[in-house]
Amino acid sequence: MVGDEVFSDQQQQKLYHFIPKDKVNFLPQEICVGDYLYDDTDVLFVYEGEGARLDENDVPIDDEEYVVFVDVGQSSALKRKVWDIKGKNIQQAMAINSILDPDVHITILLGSAGTGKTLITMACALDLVLEDKHKSKQYKRIIFSKTQILNLRILVSYQVLRWKK
Repeated sequence: MVGDEVFSDQQQQKLYHFIPKDKVNFLPQEICVGDYLYDDTDVLFVYEGEGARLDENDVPIDDEEYVVFVDVGQSSALKRKVWDIKGKNIQQAMAINSILDPDVHITILLGSAGTGKTLITMACALDLVLEDKHKSKQYKRIIFSKTQILNLRILVSYQVLRWKK
């Protein structure tokens, strides 16, 4: 039973869960750090990678290897508002969470027209630049750029052709 072997650790605003690596058989092979996992209950985790549990002196607590997740929680993510805007679905809530997470350095939103990408991005940008609630006010201005997928494909094709010469 995995539930008996899950260790949790609250570090500032984040709740980390450590699950023994040999007990985790549900992760996709191509999972990357920062990927979200969710189900139809309240589970919304961010995959943080693999490693050991450490004490306050950064010394391993035991010899076990763990898979590490940050517990975001679907209900919490769906209630989070930025400039009076909140996610209408779990994908929009994940976008807001990712953009506002100071540990995430780049977030790329892809989707069809009308899914809220621009609205969410601008609301989060305004929140990060203008609101005083963020601990480290590290943003002073917004630079907004929209790259069209067609332009991105042309650029990639051009780079491939250039390399072939």
